[in-house]
Parts: sequence; C-alpha cells; structure tokens
Amino acid sequence: MNTGSLSNILQAIENGTIGERNRAIERLREFPFEQIKDYLFDGLRSNHFRVRSQCAQLLSEKGDETIIFPLLQAMSDESWAIRNSAKEALIQFGEDLVIPVLRGIAESSAGNTTLLKAIASVLAQYDHPDATSVLVTLFEGTEDPELIEAVTTAIGKKEDERSIVQLFHLLAHEHWNVRKAAANALTAMPFDNIKNHFALNLGNSNRFIHLATIEILISRAGDEVLDLVADTFKSNNVTAKLNALSVLSGIHSDESMMTMVSVLGDSNITIRNKAIEELSRTKSEAVFNLLKRCLNSTNDLLKQGAILTLGRIADDESIEILQALLEKENGMVKVSILESLASIGNRRCIQMIVHHSAIPDHASDVSRILRSLEPDLTIQQLINLLEEPNYFATAVKALIELDRTLVLRYLSSKLTSGTPVQQEKVVEAMGLMGSRDSIPYLEKILEGGFSSRIMQIAETGMRRIRKSG
Repeated sequence: MNTGSLSNILQAIENGTIGERNRAIERLREFPFEQIKDYLFDGLRSNHFRVRSQCAQLLSEKGDETIIFPLLQAMSDESWAIRNSAKEALIQFGEDLVIPVLRGIAESSAGNTTLLKAIASVLAQYDHPDATSVLVTLFEGTEDPELIEAVTTAIGKKEDERSIVQLFHLLAHEHWNVRKAAANALTAMPFDNIKNHFALNLGNSNRFIHLATIEILISRAGDEVLDLVADTFKSNNVTAKLNALSVLSGIHSDESMMTMVSVLGDSNITIRNKAIEELSRTKSEAVFNLLKRCLNSTNDLLKQGAILTLGRIADDESIEILQALLEKENGMVKVSILESLASIGNRRCIQMIVHHSAIPDHASDVSRILRSLEPDLTIQQLINLLEEPNYFATAVKALIELDRTLVLRYLSSKLTSGTPVQQEKVVEAMGLMGSRDSIPYLEKILEGGFSSRIMQIAETGMRRIRKSG
C-alpha cells in the first residue's frame, strides 16, 4: 500500500463521517508500525474519542517496549485526552512486558516526579505482585510528598498483603496528605481482606497509626467491626483494648455500648477506668439500663464498674440507685459505692459517706475517701453538716482527719457569715478538734463580740484542749 493511500486514510480519519473514520482506522492495521507510528502518537491528541482509543490500541498491538517511555512522557501532556489515551495504550501492552520496563525507567529517573507519578498510575492498574514491588521501591528514592501521595493512591488500588502492610505503615507518614491517602485506601478495601491488620494495628504503639485505625473502624461501623472489637478484649494487649474502647465510643450504637459495659468486668484496672470514662460521657437511657442490670451481677468487678460509672454520671437517679444499693451491699462493693458518692461530692453524698464513718468496718475507708477529695469542697460540705444533730459527731471526726489549718480557717470564716446556730456548732467543733491550733481562734472569741452562749462553748473547748495537753 502506497503513501498516497495512507494519506487518504489519514484524511478520512480526520475529516470523514463516523463510519468512514472507523473503517479508515481499521485499515491502518495493514501498514508497518514504523510507517504509522508518528501518526498514532499524533492521534492520541484527536478530538474524537474513538480515534484516540483506536490509536492507543494500535500502539499497544503493533509497538514494542521502545515506545513505553514516549507513552509515559505523553502521560504528562497538558491535554487530558492524550494523558488518558497514553495510559490506555500502556495498560494494553500487558503487565509481563510493561512492568520490567517501568522498573528500569523508575530506577534511572530518580527526581523526575512527573515521570514517576505516571509510572505509579500505570502500575496501579496491574494486579501483579511485581507491580506492587516497583511501587514500594518508588518510596525509597524520594521525599517528595506529591509523589508519595500518588504512589500511596496507586498502592491503595491493590489488595495484596505487601500493599496492605505498606498502607498501614504510611498512616504514620510525616505529611498529612500521604496519611489521608493511605487512610482513604484502607477505608475502601473489603473488610475481610484487612481485618487481621486492623486487629493488629489497634495495638500499634505508633500514635498516628492506631488513631487512624480507630477512625477507619468507626467510619466502617457494622457487625464485622463490632465482632473484631469484641475479639480484641480477649487479648492481653492493653493498648489495643484501650483503642477498641475508643472505637466503641465513636460508633455509639446500642450494640457498641453493650460491649463496652461488659468491659467493666475486665481484670485490668486501666481498661475498666477507660470504659467508665467513656460510658459516663454517653448518659443515654440504653447505657443507664445496662448499668442497672450489672448491679445484679455476681461478677463483683462488673458490679463495681457499673457503680463507679453511675457515680460519674452523677444525676439524681444515679444517686437514688447508689443510696439504695449502699444499704444492702457489703465489702468492696460498698466501698465502691462510697467512692462513687465521693466523686459526685454534693452535700447529700458527703452526708452518706460521713454516716458510714461511724461503722467500724468502714471508718478507715471513709477517712481515705474524704482525704482523696478536693479539700476545700469537702471541708465546706462537712462544716454544713455540723448543724445537723445526727451528723455532728461524725462530721467533726471527719474534719479531724483533714488538714487542720485549712479546717480551722473555714470554721473561723463561719463565725462571721453563719447563723447563730451555725456559729455555736463551729465553736464547739473547734473545741472538739483536740488540737492546740484551735486555741488562738477560741481566745479571739473570748475577747468579746459574741453571745454569752458562744463564749461559754469556747471556754469549755479551751479547757478540754488544755486538759488533754
């Protein structure tokens, strides 16, 4: 076939009807590749999609590895059409021919970000372990975040083991866009393909990796995620368990809350405390009902966890439940109730705690609990109890256990702001403190300015302290 006939064919391709173009492109197959190669490359720029596609196909059918590099260069063309057509031609060559050539080009093109991005884009289309291998090597020779993001996106289109491991590793990359690309790729992958990696990386010591794993699992909330998280609590990995609790909290469904409540019985106190913290923030009716059911459990750890959670929730219903439970429980469960009441810390709760200081079995626990509270608030609440006859003695006893300098300062302030009844009880408490630190305060009262009743109480207190030495 002569040049003239080729010219006619090319003219038909450019200016003919659709049918004429299609027939003309088919006739190009009859020509030697070298004779039509330049036109085929030019055809990648055609305004007609069919022409671009057929030229790409002919390049892959009739060409050899020598045109792979020019096609890669064409993939950085300003024209969207030629970029896509060149990529299509490369993909049609087949992985056995293209991958080794791309590996060689990549090894000799360090620093050429544009070319390497094109290589990554092509390799992403091949489901072959050698394609993954070349993609991974692209990371080794660059710190360019733009190239790394492109390679990350390319690896994300694969589902082989090496790609998955690489993607989890990239969750800790210094550049945000790379971490985001890796997370997006993992989010899009079938869950069954990567569930073991999720389980492993919940316990990863790298903060970026385990936080990203948490976010991905929350975004994929479903039965398979809940099953994976539930299995995590059967392990001994504390980090994985803590992060699994964050996943459950983020999902925030009835099913996830049920799993979290069961963790209140975990043998590790760090895990239990994290579960208490997360559950107390929800304050949902479903959680509240689950906690009430736990109060009837024979598992003391689970019961104590539920009690401490109610203390963190700290609403009126929680206090009612704890008060009722306080009357029937014993041992460490009763101590957990007292600790929960202390965490609430209002007058009603302090009153219940102080009441139990008169019970010998719990006096030391009450003393420890009161000392663990915020001193100023505790002292003020105890002073408020002084005017209640049933609690006066136990309140004084509790005050004696606290910082006496601070206690006496608060007692003294009540002398100027309290009612006459409160003033009498405050002065009596000063005398019962049994400490010579009280004497300066009592002497000031005796200097005058108070009722004879209050001065009499102060004098009695002074005698008691001096007599006791």
